[in-house]
Amino acid sequence: MNDEGPVVADTWVTSREAVLAFESLCTRHRWVFTETPDQSDFGKDGYLDLSHEGRLTGQCIAIQLKGGSSFRRSEGFTIPADGRRRHLWMESTIPVFGIVWDPDDSGLYWLDLTTALRADGLEVALRVPRSNRLDDDVGSFAEAIWRSTTGTPVAAAFGSDDEELQDAAVYDCWGLGRRDLRYLVLLRRVMFGLQPAPLDRAIFVLNSCSLNMDNLLDPTWMSTSDRTEVRSYFRWTTDEAVALLDRVQDEDGFERGSFSSCIYWLIVGPEPRGDHFVELAEAATLRAASVGRLHAAAWGLVLRVYWAGDEGRAVFDRLVSKAPQLGRTEIAQTVDSDLSTWGRIEL
Repeated sequence: MNDEGPVVADTWVTSREAVLAFESLCTRHRWVFTETPDQSDFGKDGYLDLSHEGRLTGQCIAIQLKGGSSFRRSEGFTIPADGRRRHLWMESTIPVFGIVWDPDDSGLYWLDLTTALRADGLEVALRVPRSNRLDDDVGSFAEAIWRSTTGTPVAAAFGSDDEELQDAAVYDCWGLGRRDLRYLVLLRRVMFGLQPAPLDRAIFVLNSCSLNMDNLLDPTWMSTSDRTEVRSYFRWTTDEAVALLDRVQDEDGFERGSFSSCIYWLIVGPEPRGDHFVELAEAATLRAASVGRLHAAAWGLVLRVYWAGDEGRAVFDRLVSKAPQLGRTEIAQTVDSDLSTWGRIEL
């Protein structure tokens, strides 16, 4: 028995039990609950698509799930939240509902967080009454969703200077884009105006429609035809490619499964055949070098040399002769060494 292994905490078990309980209820009612990817902690654990008589209605809300007896109070339950999360829930581009799972009675209890905060302000106590129990009769819950209206439109959130609002709006595009691909097309069009962290989120979200073979191609999440349609917008200008390459993380390179592999597949674009992405990598490398963005230039060089295969040495020498400053970067020196040893490079 290994006493040195990581501990599976009780809090993790309880939180997973809460998710499973909610997923079970959703399955019974033919609702579709999708957990937020990457387990990002900004107060939205997933998105719920409602259905009526087995057909999706197009209505979508965000869900914040809590599980455990610590949330129980004499009058029901409470959902604790700091000012940052309260602000995000109040200004959310789609309504956020809180769900509390009580392990003692296996009950699920709900509260419309967005409406409560807009009605009573950021300091309101987020109390969940016991009467708001989700069971086989979900009428009041469904009615609350119908009444709840969207807050700050997605486009307005992207126009905000608040990085956290931008970040949350990116994932709202992910949640809404599963049923209406226009939200993902919007995200592709605005992504380069976002601050760095939301831009990284956008790269991660849009990668779900890329040709990355690590993607889970679940047709219940999004149809293949819709993914293909979104991917048709993955045609980048040279400056956009430079902006993507700027986000490559040195410690990962383009290693499979890493964040930067998402950038690789976005640059490949809608079609893996042809020279369009090879030409784009070369143009972005030279453009980045010319304006002193050597991080982007060096990673663009890596892609261009990798795609050149056995012709990598000739491509490397040609690009470095055009941009001598590029050859002085640590990444370029590593590429040079690998070419001298192996005649080509691997990612």
